[in-house]
Amino acid sequence: LRRAEFENADSVVNTYVCIRLLERSGFAWRQRRSAVVKCGDTSGNDTNGLNGGHESASAQWDEQFVFEDVREDAKLVLDVWNAPGNTAIDAKDVYFGKVTLRLSELLREPAPEWHELINGRLCIQLTWVLTDDEGLELGSPRLLTLGSNGSDVTAHAVPHRTESRVAPPSAPTKKVESDAPAKAKPFARNGDDASDLSDDSMLEEIVDLDEEIAEDEDSADASLALAGAAARKISYYEYTHRGPPAKENQDTYFTIRFDERNFVFAVLDGHGGDFGRVASQAASSAMQSYLRAHFSELRAKPQEIMTACFESAHKAIYRAIKEQDGVKEEGGMLVMDFGEDEDSPEWDAVDGGTTASVAAIVDGEHLIYAAVGDSAGLFAIPAANPEAELPQCVELIAEHSPTRVDEFVARLSTSAASVVYNHPEMFEDPACMLNVFCRDGRGGWKVDEESERRADEAGLGFKTERGDRAAVILTPEDGEYSQMMLNMTRSIGDFYHQKFGVTWKPDVITRKISDLMGGSRKAVLCIASDGVWDMWTFEEAMAELANVEPASRAAERKQQVMDFFETSRQKGQETFADSADNLTGVVVYFDP
Repeated sequence: LRRAEFENADSVVNTYVCIRLLERSGFAWRQRRSAVVKCGDTSGNDTNGLNGGHESASAQWDEQFVFEDVREDAKLVLDVWNAPGNTAIDAKDVYFGKVTLRLSELLREPAPEWHELINGRLCIQLTWVLTDDEGLELGSPRLLTLGSNGSDVTAHAVPHRTESRVAPPSAPTKKVESDAPAKAKPFARNGDDASDLSDDSMLEEIVDLDEEIAEDEDSADASLALAGAAARKISYYEYTHRGPPAKENQDTYFTIRFDERNFVFAVLDGHGGDFGRVASQAASSAMQSYLRAHFSELRAKPQEIMTACFESAHKAIYRAIKEQDGVKEEGGMLVMDFGEDEDSPEWDAVDGGTTASVAAIVDGEHLIYAAVGDSAGLFAIPAANPEAELPQCVELIAEHSPTRVDEFVARLSTSAASVVYNHPEMFEDPACMLNVFCRDGRGGWKVDEESERRADEAGLGFKTERGDRAAVILTPEDGEYSQMMLNMTRSIGDFYHQKFGVTWKPDVITRKISDLMGGSRKAVLCIASDGVWDMWTFEEAMAELANVEPASRAAERKQQVMDFFETSRQKGQETFADSADNLTGVVVYFDP
């Protein structure tokens, strides 16, 4: 660590940094190592702030020290203080700010460089490098500066900023300062000694997650948390089933619990005879990694972070399918040999993609929801009289069905693909190729009523209990590859369809949970694949989930949730037999 010089250096010559290495233990952060890096002594004898101080028990500025055997989920918390320049008994140290650095973020390329302190008064330079067990450096040293500007270590002081911040921890006692471990074998480049921070006698302590969750310490953090959110209890239940015994379960889901107020829930429904399961699994893994590393950024940039998350999943699917046996890249497209003769290969585009519905709960109060495809997320509050009324429901984002005229106008109307009803004879009889949309006579588009009438005459029926018609996006017959069908306008993967107006980019919304609850003391969120939703109207489904036992009877509540999904599975089996779909869902309860 190295401290910058300032024009008003006399006021900060006694700056010190308390460093804590935290690692997860269950749902809490546990302190495993700590150190104090001092600048000068409490009497102000050192005026330049570099290599100063006289208490050899503490690590000094410009010295290097080792954190050994660090897990990838660890984080480094640096609290910056300044000791008063006088020796008055009642003089209190001044808190300058906090910086939290996750190791997983430091390992990314490029590593983050700049972190602003609470009042922008102090610039601290941190140079770090990974080493192996023998102390040999792995890669080049990295420079991280804890300050508000991008200048070098001799930067001048930056203007004062007034912000709303999380309350700082108490200043360490002098005993903490004097307990820094003794010098140990150096690993540093310049041969200086490094403090060995592996003293196993260091007491472990549980660190309050409420203090540490604000990783960016952004000024928006404090404004997001409301009093009601702190008292709101969140619990959740998960379910997945392949459906018919002979069917592959291409669905997947994940949940991430950072603490009692910060979560991520997601459901992904893979599709495609070739690589549907590969797609959903690859996307799930990529999304989890991305959101674990960037969750704190959702507070300030929900649209950008969720979009980047979906993009990372889209790219991960491409890599995963490319690695499968028999797949190769040809002209920017992933293809396989579908021919039966090894001497006469028939290369065609592979199919494989997934829906994705991702809900992040931030600080117990903000719901950030992003989705592509025909999985859905519903938020509901129980009816005052459940015996006579249905719950109030909100579909967070409308399903990306091919029958949505806004999706068609936005990207598909100018492509070479066709949007047609899924008529079983459309490939044999051109008259059965029923376009979903037609011109409205005013230069726009509308649903083709004649096609609807003919679809009814053909007995096509409806895809869901809500009256949604089955429709598909059909790639052109004279295209580079075989005609392929997709029953959604947005998906991750499905690379051939992406050439014809389908997009991986999600719709993203942000809502206050207190607004969605509208004064109700309870609410329920359900994210599920279409194998669940197709069997119900939204209101009927959420009535089953909203009218459950209280949180105090968790076992009974869980059984009611499982019964709902089992009823959905049975309905699908009765309706579609061996063609019934996979079913996956996550149900989240908000209780007082």
